[in-house]
Amino acid sequence: MEQIDLKPLYRVCREDSCEGASIGAGTMSTLFVYAYLQEWWLSQQIEEKCQDEIFFRVITASPMPDYGTIEQFRKNGQGRIQYLSV
Repeated sequence: MEQIDLKPLYRVCREDSCEGASIGAGTMSTLFVYAYLQEWWLSQQIEEKCQDEIFFRVITASPMPDYGTIEQFRKNGQGRIQYLSV
């Protein structure tokens, strides 16, 4: 993740003043990449995994993102997140 240009995703966090502003774009991007690799697509599923599974907890550390933060980041950064899967 360190080699990927995350500037567009940082803009998503700044522009939206999302609840999870304390959760960086790098953390959210890593979370999405890991979740998608594990075939967890829904924001609710990702939130549950952040609470229950050690690998998700390691990625998010503290504070853990809630469903609303995950959904908002996904929705507002939709076009920008897609390039992470390329």
